[in-house]
Amino acid sequence: MDTKHRRSFLTTASLLVVIACSGCCSNKATPGEVMVPFGTLPVAVQKTLVKALPNQTPDAVERETKNGVEVYEAKAVKADGSRQIVKVDPDGKLLSVMKKSAEVEVAWKQVPKSVRKTIIQNNGDKKADKVEKEKENGVTIYEAVTMTSSGGKHIVKVGKDGKLIMVKDK
Repeated sequence: MDTKHRRSFLTTASLLVVIACSGCCSNKATPGEVMVPFGTLPVAVQKTLVKALPNQTPDAVERETKNGVEVYEAKAVKADGSRQIVKVDPDGKLLSVMKKSAEVEVAWKQVPKSVRKTIIQNNGDKKADKVEKEKENGVTIYEAVTMTSSGGKHIVKVGKDGKLIMVKDK
């Protein structure tokens, strides 16, 4: 094996060891999701994740099943705080890659009026406890989080134009 191929092999092997030892199982999965150690993933899924996340280590790998379809989701954070979320099917087919900027907390008064209006309409007619601004695949998103009386989180995502993107309870 020549030096170039040996170096490439060692880099890939080292990355796999780091990923396998990254402690991804210590993160909590939400209902319907199961945390999966990298080393126990199907080999095709491992290869796709290594290729999709070069020089990054996933924080977590989750296996989720929705409507009978199984998907692996890996999340990785770069040094600058930006994130990538990669979804792969059990055969190693890359389903999606989402790039997110670092989240920045925003004061309520700095949130555009159309965004505040949508948040209030979808948040029980009240403002959120916290609003973060980020970019998802280059699109500005506002994520409003309100703690519920049961200790959970009510999340409302809104585009910078005020259009509702998602409402979710965790």
